[in-house]
Amino acid sequence: MADKYGRRPIIGICLLLTACSGFICTFFPQKAKFGFWSSYSAYTLGRFILACTTRGIGITGFVLVTELVGPTKKFLAAIIIHYCFPLGQLVLVVFAYFIREWRRLTLALTIFTIPFILLHFLVPESARWMISKGQYEQAEKLLRKIAKTNKRPFDEEAFQRMIVDQEKARLWVNLPTVLFGILSLVAALLVLILPETLNKTLPQTIEDTEQMGLVCIRIRDARRSPKTKRKACTENDQNTNEDLLLSEQLKVTDQL
Repeated sequence: MADKYGRRPIIGICLLLTACSGFICTFFPQKAKFGFWSSYSAYTLGRFILACTTRGIGITGFVLVTELVGPTKKFLAAIIIHYCFPLGQLVLVVFAYFIREWRRLTLALTIFTIPFILLHFLVPESARWMISKGQYEQAEKLLRKIAKTNKRPFDEEAFQRMIVDQEKARLWVNLPTVLFGILSLVAALLVLILPETLNKTLPQTIEDTEQMGLVCIRIRDARRSPKTKRKACTENDQNTNEDLLLSEQLKVTDQL
């Protein structure tokens, strides 16, 4: 969705849904007022929405940050944004230390996300995404603003080369999404043949692993066709005859 509608709108929607799901988890689970199953369903729905939106914020935010910086700073930007997750876990520990009741803790964390919704309006859209969608004027305006802020000259020639490269690659713009979808389906099908899916115990020791390997070898040998077995026997007979001939030659050589 971020590739279709932009990075900023998706981040904003995810932040808003994160706050809404937090309020749902805080106020709706009330057994005495709504009943057990209604409270349980509301809490489960809120946690499900929260899980989806947090991943949307993390992945889309990572893409936006790496697209806003230059090639030499992408690695540093990717590392810094990944530090936000452990930092958030530390903040959660502090909140949980002072707020021991789960409902109040959820409410406090939800209120803590509201300022990020307001800060979202200060974040610019990705210029690379604008170029991929043909919004060249908006992208040029944003890049000129960034160059002015950094006190650097705007490279008009590099911008035009970027547009030309994008026009050449427009036919393949959906290829990553298609490949991602196909590989996801293949991975889902491969799960069906895992030992856990087939209710088979996994090896716990080296001996168990060796036994599993021996079983696989026996199954392979059992599945060999008669023709393959005859070929293997013929090769063994030839090797035996060659060994006997070599032994006779060695005996004759020793006698001489």
